[in-house]
Amino acid sequence: MSMPDAVTIGIVGAGAMGSLFARRFIHGGFDTFLLERDAESLEIIKEGILFVDNGRRERVPVRAESDPDALRSCSHIFIFVKSYDTEAAIETVAPRLSPSAVLITLQNGLGNRETILRRARPESLIYGTTTMGAARGRTGEIIFGGEGETVIGGGDPAALRELRNILRSSGFAVRITGDPDRALWEKAVINASINPLGALLEVPNGAIADSPHLSALQDTVVQESVNVSQAMGIPLDGKDLSARAVAVCRATAGNRCSMLQDIEAGRRTEIESINGKIAEYGKAAGIAAPCNETLVRLIKAKEGDTRRKDGR
Repeated sequence: MSMPDAVTIGIVGAGAMGSLFARRFIHGGFDTFLLERDAESLEIIKEGILFVDNGRRERVPVRAESDPDALRSCSHIFIFVKSYDTEAAIETVAPRLSPSAVLITLQNGLGNRETILRRARPESLIYGTTTMGAARGRTGEIIFGGEGETVIGGGDPAALRELRNILRSSGFAVRITGDPDRALWEKAVINASINPLGALLEVPNGAIADSPHLSALQDTVVQESVNVSQAMGIPLDGKDLSARAVAVCRATAGNRCSMLQDIEAGRRTEIESINGKIAEYGKAAGIAAPCNETLVRLIKAKEGDTRRKDGR
């Protein structure tokens, strides 16, 4: 398995997924650091990140940097910030990219690639999805949520193969796709049909599949979203995605989705980049998406109520 001569990995976004990937890269022997600008968070990271993996606890020493100029030495830069912070992240990263550096986004939602490409060359950007699971616990630890597949595409073909090798040697199941946009849309549609329902009803994923009312609503979200994707030139299969959404709910029956976790913690959700983007693209294409629009409004209202209640 061939590797680049010198691999230095910078991860922008020290949340659950950024930390999970950092842990895997460190165990894989790669020079890796997390970029964190918040002073309090930086001190916590410098003490090592506590991971909880199937009941086993492991504190992993992680190099943490506050100066974005450290990115100048990176061969690979992963952007793992929340979608609403993507623009600020690429504004920080772009002036510090070396000519040969590779940018990677595996973020949730739609629109991140377009935002990044306003400041980056298309051939430098690899993008896709991951179904690896991780969440931040109430006391700050990173809780491993299960293995998944990472799908990557775009960018320079040689850089794409190198990244696949880096990921594989770090323990990730990874494949290259010639259609990363389809992979993004498929994940976004499934997320759009699970996350807001779990967050609004404050129930684990399995409750969606167990309720005929929520299941019917889930199907409506999927079909609306597929109609929009087809108008955008992304041919998705509504029946297949509905079945996959149910399968995800069954397989993660006890999980509280990330959007619900954000609501409970009083954090802003990524609803705009999921259901919001689907509704936005639908409007531009002349395709109605009223269910997606309604879910956006309900989640935004719930966000506001939670923040007011907690004094945020």
